[in-house]
Amino acid sequence: MNIISTNPNVMHWILYAKPWNCSKLWEKLKGAGSIARGHCDKWNQHSKPSAPKMDWITEEDRGEFLKMFPSLVKELKSDKMLYGHSDVAERFGKFLEHTVPHGKLLNSLTFVAFYKLIEDPARLTPQNVHLSMILGWCVQLLVTVFTVSDDMIDFSETRRGRRCWHLLEDVGMSAINDVMFVKSGIFSILRNHLRDHHCYLPTMELFQRYIGQLAMGQTNDTISMVKVDLLDQNTFNIDNYKATIKFKAGLLFSFPLHLAMHLSSKRDYKLLKQVDEIFIKIGSYFQSQVRNNT
Repeated sequence: MNIISTNPNVMHWILYAKPWNCSKLWEKLKGAGSIARGHCDKWNQHSKPSAPKMDWITEEDRGEFLKMFPSLVKELKSDKMLYGHSDVAERFGKFLEHTVPHGKLLNSLTFVAFYKLIEDPARLTPQNVHLSMILGWCVQLLVTVFTVSDDMIDFSETRRGRRCWHLLEDVGMSAINDVMFVKSGIFSILRNHLRDHHCYLPTMELFQRYIGQLAMGQTNDTISMVKVDLLDQNTFNIDNYKATIKFKAGLLFSFPLHLAMHLSSKRDYKLLKQVDEIFIKIGSYFQSQVRNNT
């Protein structure tokens, strides 16, 4: 099954990544169909990318997804294993409200879209779609772990049109600990909703692996910026740059597909291996050209 070619709207998003020079990428995606090729030819005429149109995700889908967030916040705040003190739970709730349900929600909504695309239609029950949205919020929590950390490292002032969490009154460097709470919250949700599911262990391992790889990308980015400041041109080069964007952003584009495969009844790991490199390149292009993809 070619999951890329089955939906031209997904292809619309994929080929957006490198609109003016996507011929090489196209060679790897020949099965995607003439509609997508028409988009490719059209975009090659432009010198700059426009904002991505997430038209494979409806406003209804986004609305249903956002409606789930308050219940997940309530679930996390009531987890006595994590937040046994009411003051801690209230602070964590404020942190979640301020940092999580904003922006494009690109990675989380992409995961939900991929799951619906590749799952057997007979298994697309309301319960399974609901579960996919819960996992979608786990994806968004993962993104939050790294965006909040990145804001502190880069001395950023705003994120998604809001003042960065660490700059709020009475927060400061304690935001480091708040990030640890978010990371713990991901695995709390997975435990609560997937404990008896066939994908529980693979999903846990997937999140753990990507957390480590994304952290490596962030570290490489930080080291590279120091080298730039020191004008160390012998060690800061295009290879370092490619490694940074691969592990810092590229993996976030392959992650939704991996997670969708784990949740679905069609776990085609051979297909994953074939498209993984492409999605990492797409994420790398996206990071290079778009200021904020979260």
